[in-house]
Amino acid sequence: MCDPFAAPRLSSAEIADITSGLRALAGDWSIFPHVGSMGEVTLLLAPLAWEGSDTALMVQREDDGISLLLSEADTLTRIALLPDAAGLVTAAGRAAWRQMARMRAA
Repeated sequence: MCDPFAAPRLSSAEIADITSGLRALAGDWSIFPHVGSMGEVTLLLAPLAWEGSDTALMVQREDDGISLLLSEADTLTRIALLPDAAGLVTAAGRAAWRQMARMRAA
């Protein structure tokens, strides 16, 4: 049986690097850490321009990297699997701009 407490987790250094990286991007970001029942951390990210929508980016640690997901209403889509926090910040910035363009066009 798999030990749920042995599951991969974002480290405090990764969380700090992601947070500081997002703060350096253009625009303001909302960054909310959610801690699950097994101690796993999911970061919920959204540019403040998304405020009031049911859209957010989610970040989770997996065995083979850091996963970036897009949550829209009831749909969850994996955008990328990145090796490190720096790559995650770059991918999150790009995904946010693409999503903002889609939201404006709708």
